[in-house]
Amino acid sequence: MEFLLRTKRFKGRILNYQKKDIIKELKIADISKKDKVLFIGTGLLPTTPIVIIENTDTDKVISIDNNTLVNILTKAYINKIGISDKIVIEY
Repeated sequence: MEFLLRTKRFKGRILNYQKKDIIKELKIADISKKDKVLFIGTGLLPTTPIVIIENTDTDKVISIDNNTLVNILTKAYINKIGISDKIVIEY
């Protein structure tokens, strides 16, 4: 399912739907530039790490997933959209 969501047709809808909830949570967390952010369970479409970078002052998010293939595909996606310097994907 997540693989389908990476296509342009679905990605925008899902990102907009999830983004509202994530932004509410970020306001509660009050993340600042000095904070280090760890996100667990990256998945193929790293929505939450992307929204964290876009909507907080932090300049680095470390995101981990326990699936090697997911990590490879997600790293490629992060590189493709040009934010690999801000989001680090780890196994």
